[in-house]
Amino acid sequence: MTHNHSRPVFPVVRRLLRRACPLVSWLVLAACSANDSDPDARRSDPNSGPTESINASGGESSPGASARVSSPLDCSSASPPKADFQTFIATCRARAANARDRAESTRSLATNDAIDVYASRTTVAELDFADVPTWSDADILAQFASARDDRYLTQTFPPEPSFQRRMSWLFPDDGCFARAEQVDVRVAQFGKSRPHKLFAFGRERLLRVYTDNAPGGVVEWWYHVVPVVKNSVGEPIVFDPAVSPCKPLPYRQWLALMTDDMASYDDVADGNGVALGDSWSYDPYSLPSGESPHSAESLDTLQGIYLSAEWSRQIELGRDPNLVLGTKPPWSGDRCLSAEVETQTATVAPEPARR
Repeated sequence: MTHNHSRPVFPVVRRLLRRACPLVSWLVLAACSANDSDPDARRSDPNSGPTESINASGGESSPGASARVSSPLDCSSASPPKADFQTFIATCRARAANARDRAESTRSLATNDAIDVYASRTTVAELDFADVPTWSDADILAQFASARDDRYLTQTFPPEPSFQRRMSWLFPDDGCFARAEQVDVRVAQFGKSRPHKLFAFGRERLLRVYTDNAPGGVVEWWYHVVPVVKNSVGEPIVFDPAVSPCKPLPYRQWLALMTDDMASYDDVADGNGVALGDSWSYDPYSLPSGESPHSAESLDTLQGIYLSAEWSRQIELGRDPNLVLGTKPPWSGDRCLSAEVETQTATVAPEPARR
């Protein structure tokens, strides 16, 4: 069945925002703001409507606050924040801590001063993969293909109940946090140990990848996160079909794809770096271990936001979304055969010795 996504957007958006969660609301507004003639002017106009401002403790402040950050805040987004970065981090960190304080978790109780993933950034050489689960090479290949190809999602905004979808791999701009969590959810359903999460940060030198799935041929992030396991010889391997659709990658190769200089990850003082979280870490403000589950949130985020963005992106690129999001994705046919052969070698080859 062919689906038509040309229906008017803003009336539907306004109805959605009355009942959507804060993250969903902000992301939908951000996506729609591209159609406004002057969105920046409306945000700064005090007569344009109620705009909440949030202080560093996560509470509301007056509209005239000096460090003004619009709310709801898109804290999980990997897109470079438009607000003052330090205020952005402080606000999102406070919100995450407050949410942990309210959450009922069977694992651990968190406090507002608990260290989060962003605060645990380190250099590439200092990463410690000792606790990352080890999988067989065959399981790595099988679970990567399943995570990339399984069509089990249903777009909920606009609703498309009759067209099942994969995770939003063809919209690399954002949503990595939700995809990584859903990969972990899915592999657990197959009886595998949930992968841990590997985060890369590029605050001062934005991470970027060249891709056919963006109009300008490149996307940029301030952070990116992927599931990570170790192969049969103990090498960390990541799953990221948004960047590498044909094969899982050794973690150093994945890191190298996002920068011209691997040394940039060592500039931790300026907001760059890398970090490891356990399977339950979700975004930069999650705890490295003991975080409450985000399984339902990740599912809602993918189905309510990023599947629609992925569909629109295919139209923007001149593709037929019914085909590329259906039975003929860009990696289908024989396009990945050579890459799969390379992967079978790469996943059993040890990492080159460091000097």
